Amino acid sequence: MWVGDSARSKKAQNIGRLINISAIIFCVWTFVFPHPADVLLPIVVAIPILVIGLCWRYPLLYSIVNEDKYSSKVELIKILFLPGVILCLRALMDIVLFEPSQLILPSIFSVLVFVLLIVIVSPSSRRSVITLGSVTLMITPYPIGAIAVLNSLYDHSVPHYYYPTVIYGESSHGGKVVENTLYIEPVKLEEGHLITKLSVSRNVYAETSVGDEVCVVSRSGALGMSWYEVASVAGCKNSQKILL
Repeated sequence: MWVGDSARSKKAQNIGRLINISAIIFCVWTFVFPHPADVLLPIVVAIPILVIGLCWRYPLLYSIVNEDKYSSKVELIKILFLPGVILCLRALMDIVLFEPSQLILPSIFSVLVFVLLIVIVSPSSRRSVITLGSVTLMITPYPIGAIAVLNSLYDHSVPHYYYPTVIYGESSHGGKVVENTLYIEPVKLEEGHLITKLSVSRNVYAETSVGDEVCVVSRSGALGMSWYEVASVAGCKNSQKILL
């Protein structure tokens, strides 16, 4: 019996190691070069759900946190929280919501559901208010990023194209973060939003000069959260979905 348990534990550790390494690779890949997005992003979104599922189905083999350093359980805490950070960063870089406040209610609900699931599958997380608070804080980026990304990734609404002229550009540095902004002639989008400036990617900023047109594509969102993306005019003609 002991030999069987030992073999099972070793197999779980090998599988857990493979899952940890694969999840980290997918997360880094998604952050550095998110293509093909329709494959990578759903995988990253699914990773925390997989972690919860493994800890629930095999509680003697997998855990979110190992409080006992001598435990043979496979710890999955890194890949529970890393996808949320990556998804949030990708959403910030690639997606502009007209009303970011629309994320608040679904994100709060999702956080509460995830915290409840974590408490169920990881009894150690309920032993301390500090631990529970830390878990809640660390899981918060996940629903925000996942909802924003899925809202755009599965958006099959009819896009609206606009070609405003750039008045001037500005690149500001906030520590290690660089924000590239293009100020444009005012344009009123189909959704009724008036925009006079655009946050753009480094590539779009580098390709655009004063007097050039840029392409703004607005969509209604798969989850009803209107958003837009920006590209050079050439980039707009090459792909309906530019950044994703």
